[in-house]
Amino acid sequence: MEANKKNKYFAFISYKREDEEWAIWFHHELENYHLPNSMNGRTDLPTEFRPVFRDIDELKAGNLPEQIYNALDSSAYLVVICSPNAAKSDWVNKEIKDFIEIGKTKGIDNVRKIFPFIVDGRPHSKNKAEECFPRALLELSKNEEIVGGNVNEGKHNWYGNVNESGRDKAFVKVLAGMLPNVAFDDLWNRYEHDKAEEERLKREERERFQRVQSRFVAEKVIDISNDSSLAQCLALEVLPKDLGNPNRPFTLEAERALRQSSSKHIEIMKGHTSNVNALSISADGKVIASISDDFTIRIWDAETGMQIRVLDNTHPFGSCIALTEDGKTMISAFFDGAVVIWDVETGEMIWSFDVKDVFDTHYTHFSSMSISPDGNRLALSTSEGDVFLMDFNTEETLSIEIESVLSVAFSNDGKKLVSTSEDGLIIWDLEDGSRGDIELNEGLEPEHAYATFSPDGKKIAFLFDNIIGLLEVSEDGRVQTFGKNQVSYVSISFCDNGNHITTISEEGEIVVWDIETQRAIYRADGVWGEVNYATYSAKGDHVGLVMDKNTIIKASSKSVCVDKLLVDQNEGLFSLAYSPDGKRIVSTSKDGLKIWDVENEKILFDLNGHSERVFSAVFSPDGKLLASASYDGTVRIWNSIDGKPIKVLNYQSSDYTTDAISSVAFCSDGKHIIATAHNGEVMEWDVETGVRINSWKHKSDVVYNAAISPDEKTITFSTIYNHQGIYICNLKTGEIIKTFKGHTKAVNSVAFSPDGKQIVSSGDDKAIICWDVETSTKKWWLEGFSDRVSSAHFSPDGKYVVASSLDGDVVVCESQCGSVILVLHGHMDAIQSVVFSPDGNRIASGSSDGVIIIWNFPPLQELIERIRERFKDRPLTLEERKQYYLE
Repeated sequence: MEANKKNKYFAFISYKREDEEWAIWFHHELENYHLPNSMNGRTDLPTEFRPVFRDIDELKAGNLPEQIYNALDSSAYLVVICSPNAAKSDWVNKEIKDFIEIGKTKGIDNVRKIFPFIVDGRPHSKNKAEECFPRALLELSKNEEIVGGNVNEGKHNWYGNVNESGRDKAFVKVLAGMLPNVAFDDLWNRYEHDKAEEERLKREERERFQRVQSRFVAEKVIDISNDSSLAQCLALEVLPKDLGNPNRPFTLEAERALRQSSSKHIEIMKGHTSNVNALSISADGKVIASISDDFTIRIWDAETGMQIRVLDNTHPFGSCIALTEDGKTMISAFFDGAVVIWDVETGEMIWSFDVKDVFDTHYTHFSSMSISPDGNRLALSTSEGDVFLMDFNTEETLSIEIESVLSVAFSNDGKKLVSTSEDGLIIWDLEDGSRGDIELNEGLEPEHAYATFSPDGKKIAFLFDNIIGLLEVSEDGRVQTFGKNQVSYVSISFCDNGNHITTISEEGEIVVWDIETQRAIYRADGVWGEVNYATYSAKGDHVGLVMDKNTIIKASSKSVCVDKLLVDQNEGLFSLAYSPDGKRIVSTSKDGLKIWDVENEKILFDLNGHSERVFSAVFSPDGKLLASASYDGTVRIWNSIDGKPIKVLNYQSSDYTTDAISSVAFCSDGKHIIATAHNGEVMEWDVETGVRINSWKHKSDVVYNAAISPDEKTITFSTIYNHQGIYICNLKTGEIIKTFKGHTKAVNSVAFSPDGKQIVSSGDDKAIICWDVETSTKKWWLEGFSDRVSSAHFSPDGKYVVASSLDGDVVVCESQCGSVILVLHGHMDAIQSVVFSPDGNRIASGSSDGVIIIWNFPPLQELIERIRERFKDRPLTLEERKQYYLE
């Protein structure tokens, strides 16, 4: 191309400094553009479009106007970045005029070589504020009017940028104008293809980087999951905001990081520089107040672990602190005898008094403080044996002398007070002034003693070091102790509306106890180290701990994943099954079967009739019937609405071996049931008539577990003795269709995926295996359990597999590759059965001690939104982002 050969620069870009980004972009696009292959060999076209002059890159020290004039003189074309900024620029206007004059001196019409590139505003606009052409362009005659490109024409959302399509088309339009005998379409089709390919490659590279980043951060989240706030905020960063329209690729590792870190709900608060002597938690668990030897009182956001404020305190060595139940007011006591009342929201002092003056005492080594739930009464105790009472409404005071008081606590109605001393408990009736002394053990001399009223005020839970007990609040109150334990406890509280009590040990172990059975039924996970101080929120569901003298930890008394605790007084649970609506659960055991009301955590019906252990029970598709299978050789049909028996289906072994029936299932029509006997016989019964309409016997003995395929054409089962075999048989004929071999010990459970394309099995070899039904091969194999895996099932949508182990763990993994998503700890005994709820949002697990835990397992999108809302005021700091390579 002759014009280009005679010039140093292919083009000169003229622009105002405010439009520099556009100039940089155009510069890059032009110098890196390659003509379509179809134009190869055309001698009238340049092979490349460089160099391009842009002053910031090309200018050097010296005479600026002279350098620019020389550059214009050496350029084949002039590209003007047009905008209201450029229209007002004398410098841009001069560059256009100089370029035109240079052409005239050479006998060249340079006007035809000027190409406007409009990035903002409109040309020839009547509104001066919108005019984008400099004066030199506006002054051209109609015959000289030039056409360029406008980024605002035809724009649409392409690859997330609303300007990209218009921008690219404007560039190609300018380029086509520079080339002889080349139409816009000749360049655009190829350019569009190249840009799409370029964007695809960039997108793939970006996604590859983001996946690596997500996996790295997710690994770090698991490492720091005890720092729950930071861990959850990091996990959110590497998960898509919207799974349906992801802004970054989804990884299973990131889901695991979020689910695992959010299940612990532990917040770590550091800031005190000396010993923290006391804590108080608001009733809703959202605020913590702490008092320390460092002369400070601090208010913390217990949801995020962030410090809200430090109170301006002048008193030395705080010893006690308490929040009112509404969390708006706080009372603190100091070793100098001062008691200060604060406004929590503002941090301002409301009122103060000196205990020495009000109660005429000299001893102010306070051991405990309690505020009545209505906030009207204050109780303070000293280790010397004084209890000081003050009524804020009447300003009445009362001083009581006992011996070495360790703790005081009000009842919920504020009418009673319980105190602990070395010898036992004293219950004070604050209305009539009477007291009741409960001696536990003279000379016990406990290091920790604490007592608290139940929500209804009818019971008191107490601890004396390693002794846990219950006291009925009545004239002849009965005392029950849970026996001497191996550990020493520092705090106790009622929880779950008074149905259970929770304790904290010196080692940081949080345990939930059942009042009726006096058994430990749940152990919280995630708290560690020596506890220096511990306290509970009003309802007992939030725990505040001081560890390592000045580290504050807020935890939940149970994992936030725990929704319900169902406790059976009898032990020996075997299996669980949900009703279709998810509101009821049936459990089977050596003593029979029970139907539970999940919401109200109570037994609806205790169904008796089987004479031996019950292995399996299942609801009908409409939830109205219940079928149970027992070692006694019967299948029983029950009315699940009123718990009444309807029919007994008797089985007698055809070969006179065991009559035990191991499993039962309803067909989808609800009119037939399929049962399997231990001896390998499979039977189909008509529910209404009780008539056996089909049966066949498998060659293997002792069928232990069975499952019907979703299309009800096949049945899969495992056997105890032939532990390497899992069989799929024709449900009607018994013909063996497929055999799966892989387990090295007995198989305990088998289950079909909802689409029938996979089977999951669990075994005594401490593994679960997912099988591809069509190919009879293993899709994945998950090991690592510390004990036998008792049960495994798919979620209703088929995305997850949940498994339970005799080591007490519930494990949730992704169903396509077996990646572990969540591990749930809490059971005190071996888990025998685990199932998803019909909506997939909950998991029920039952252990040998008769405890059923209902775990929350929300959809991932719901969990992301919930946690994002919780931490909306807790952004990652720049240091945190850099530490975890997010910046």
